[in-house]
Amino acid sequence: MSTSLIVIGHPDDECFMGASIAKFVSEGHQVYVGALADGETSRIGAIADAVMTRQQKQDAAAQVLGCQVLEGPSCLDQRLDARELLDLTQMVEAWIWQVKPSVVYTHSPHDLNADHRRVYEAVLPAVRPKSGVQAVYCFEGPRMLQFTPTSFVAVTEAHLKQQQEALRCYGDELSGGEWELIKARAVECGYHVGVPYAEGFEVVRECR
Repeated sequence: MSTSLIVIGHPDDECFMGASIAKFVSEGHQVYVGALADGETSRIGAIADAVMTRQQKQDAAAQVLGCQVLEGPSCLDQRLDARELLDLTQMVEAWIWQVKPSVVYTHSPHDLNADHRRVYEAVLPAVRPKSGVQAVYCFEGPRMLQFTPTSFVAVTEAHLKQQQEALRCYGDELSGGEWELIKARAVECGYHVGVPYAEGFEVVRECR
């Protein structure tokens, strides 16, 4: 049994690799999710209750997928570039020390979201060799400059249904059309590796 840590910018980002999470959990692996930013405070008219509500939505989504949510720093949304990179890296390191993952997943450096790119920058020094992390992968977000997966996780229709249900926990975060794009991408990735559905990942490093 392995332990995976998924480091994300905001609650709901974990759902973009939700089918893989569902598969890992079904195989008996432990999966933890940690978000660095709250995902709400950049919105016009945002109130404190919205942050708590979003955390509750993440807990509900985690229950659907079977993963565990780690307590995070809840940095201001779309303000991660204003935080010292060392501070963010130390936050990630604290999670690594806590759960001791062998695999870490995070955002791609090609993501259009500035917070997502900052998370990637914070994760890299946190997963240095002495961390015990053997593999690091980037997952695909909804808005990418480019994404070239070289590693794939085969998933099933049941895993995709769990992913969709987890996304629904966040209410209006995704329009109906975006789910069709996510599923179409799963079909496309599956085609590349000869299975009905798959999720693709960029390899930062891996040890087999």
